[in-house]
Amino acid sequence: TEKSVEDAASPPLDCCVRGRLENSVYEIEPRENGTKSSVKLEVEFDPAGNLPTWLVKAFLKDTARKTLVALRDQSLKGVSAPHAKIREMLE
Repeated sequence: TEKSVEDAASPPLDCCVRGRLENSVYEIEPRENGTKSSVKLEVEFDPAGNLPTWLVKAFLKDTARKTLVALRDQSLKGVSAPHAKIREMLE
């Protein structure tokens, strides 16, 4: 689960409007006796500012797919040990 946070190290800028990630949840489940995984991603995002909905959707429409593809590609590299909670979920 992820959500936006305020951080003094990265203060708001006058030139930009920051969107807010209200909630993001990844659900990962093992499939086919642990040889494959199923990943479900739900995202609630408020782009903030005065932007038309069609424009926001145009920029965000491929974001979830790109995120899941990058997650898959990274997992296939096998370069990092699984996080303890993920390993626990997959057992």
